Amino acid sequence: MKWFKHFVDESIMGTLKTECTPEERGVWWDLLELAALSRTPGIVQANKQQAHTEERLSQLMNVPLDLLQRCLQLFADQGRVVTKTDGIHIVNWKKYQSEYQRQAPYRKKKRESDKKDHGVPWCDGCDRPRLACVCESREDD
Repeated sequence: MKWFKHFVDESIMGTLKTECTPEERGVWWDLLELAALSRTPGIVQANKQQAHTEERLSQLMNVPLDLLQRCLQLFADQGRVVTKTDGIHIVNWKKYQSEYQRQAPYRKKKRESDKKDHGVPWCDGCDRPRLACVCESREDD
């Protein structure tokens, strides 16, 4: 399951609320969700080298094409997105990144150290010691 941080204060009292209509805010949140699902977090794209077409994005988001196009222009003007050949880049994506993603390199290093130093088996599915595994990939003992 993928997720991203949602800052309630910024959502309710920030510039997005004052500068965008409810429909535009909906498109913004859809873009953040698609960027979180992407193979390259922070970039809304069809694959690592190719952007979705605007038509495909409007279908994925279930919004009219003209609304999507208007929003992409608005968000570019506001400095929220940059459109490139490989996709729509969310500016300041790390601001929307989860703490889990930020700490991933540390956990990986610790896991490798524990395996090496202590022989502790780790679950690849949930990134926890096997005995504390909570994911669906755990095999019943």
